[in-house]
Amino acid sequence: KEYSTAMSLIKQLELEDLKNQYFEAVYNSKALLIRQEQFNLRSGGKSHAYLSHNHFLTNTEYVMLIAKIYARLLEEKNGDYKIGIVDSVMSPVISTALAVLTKKNLAIIKCTKTEHGLKTDIFGDATGEVVLIDDLTTTGNTIIEAAKKIRSAGGTVTHAVVSTCRSDDAKKNLEQHGIKLLNLATFKE
Repeated sequence: KEYSTAMSLIKQLELEDLKNQYFEAVYNSKALLIRQEQFNLRSGGKSHAYLSHNHFLTNTEYVMLIAKIYARLLEEKNGDYKIGIVDSVMSPVISTALAVLTKKNLAIIKCTKTEHGLKTDIFGDATGEVVLIDDLTTTGNTIIEAAKKIRSAGGTVTHAVVSTCRSDDAKKNLEQHGIKLLNLATFKE
């Protein structure tokens, strides 16, 4: 039991170190944007502060940092699962790095069916357990919509991972849809 407690403490310290590296990387890449005029958010809301991964997640060092963080957060997730790419700009970048690191397969979930090729909104095998990945969330709606599509295709979604959660509303919304949100930091942090 002492060994288990010691290992748990070591993992917490390692996650805290990754969190500090993440904050430093956000600062160094100038990813935290604060403007007098509000940003439009994908959720339909507005905010004066925005975490822009535009420069952050185009740097391979930072992409690998996020992949390590997500892999660490997912250590509590038992069993086999696929990594679900939600329809956002940065989710494919994070998800692909995470898939390579963890050797997990991918499922891509689009908001709307493509108008070319297979004319589908899901690419890859969406059956079994799928963990949805995004860079950040405000309301959880992008994740919820992707979960609905996975579930209607016969898959299960019980977890989602983001680096940053803008508000507690997202966690509550996701919980109402049977999804546990794992995140490294809150927007306030």
